[in-house]
Amino acid sequence: MVSEGQKRTKTRILSVEMLRLVAMLGIAAFHTFQPWFEFACTGHVIPESLLCRPSMLGTLGFIDQLGAWGNHVFIMISGCFLLPAAMKDARVGDYKAHGVARRVGRILLVVVPYAVCAIVVGMVVPGITSASLHSLGWFTQGLQFIWVYVTLVVLCPFLGRVLTQLKHPGCVLGAATVVIYAINYYIAFVSPGENSWSLLEWRKLMSGVTYALSFVIGGWLANRRLTLSHAGAFLGVSIAATVLVETYAAARIDLMLLNALSYKSTSLFSCAMAFGCLALAIALPADGNNRHPRLSRAITTMTSGMLGFYVLQALFSKGWHQVSYDILYLTLEQYGQFAFIAAGVFFSLAFFVTLDMIDIFVRQTLVRACSRV
Repeated sequence: MVSEGQKRTKTRILSVEMLRLVAMLGIAAFHTFQPWFEFACTGHVIPESLLCRPSMLGTLGFIDQLGAWGNHVFIMISGCFLLPAAMKDARVGDYKAHGVARRVGRILLVVVPYAVCAIVVGMVVPGITSASLHSLGWFTQGLQFIWVYVTLVVLCPFLGRVLTQLKHPGCVLGAATVVIYAINYYIAFVSPGENSWSLLEWRKLMSGVTYALSFVIGGWLANRRLTLSHAGAFLGVSIAATVLVETYAAARIDLMLLNALSYKSTSLFSCAMAFGCLALAIALPADGNNRHPRLSRAITTMTSGMLGFYVLQALFSKGWHQVSYDILYLTLEQYGQFAFIAAGVFFSLAFFVTLDMIDIFVRQTLVRACSRV
């Protein structure tokens, strides 16, 4: 008898699942180093001013790109698999509301239990989470990327129908990319607004529109696969351009430019690298599951806990950020910048694996047990 896990493994592409896993590690590293990047860009005094050295600024700037890159990868992969099915349904006039409801329900089965857990823990240890019954900011703005994803899942049938009506979707997407990122760079370089945006502030909504564009790009890419050489070339150019511009800003110690390059997840560089990575992943031979069954099962198991990781790290960011700050501050002060980066990377990896395992072996086990009752 084939288990549910084995069925899920067979329906997924190993290279894409590996990309999804690497993207989440990138997001983990981004969240670990994000406060330090902000310290550097705002001129905070750090031991021996190590954060102001060009090598450190360039490294932190590139790591900061990984947050938006990981988000774009996650959204593009979802669009790559969900939109073609929605387009197929639109062509035959079929709207599968139950499919949308099932996907939203799966997301809520991750969010709601952890939200309740965060509220309970917050009552016992207030310093570890911002969750409380007295406000909703931790649930709305704190999980804003989750709600963007839910919105895209709900809109997926509509987006699929729109795409089926376009004669030249590639041209339309190209024009939309130019317009949307022109607005994003106006926000980043000219009108950044306040440090904290409300959920419905127009700049915040533009962030959602940007991810919606990535979702549609993922769906378009599924039907317009690049060759392996073309995908590799695009990815190589994207990475080189990102490194070059971050190095240039770091060498000039241009803190405003460094901050603007990846301001509020609107970076065109991150989107381009995500596109190149996904194009390369789906261009690779699709028989990886058969050639590496154990690796495929392990990767698929790990990726099944990614949404749980994202929700957990967001709800408990107040506590774990303090732990990571204390560790990295001590490392930077006593051992220097290379040890600082190494410690941050190791912490990010250990942090991701820990939360991922919690979701896999605790929440998912409880959900399966409850479903059998």
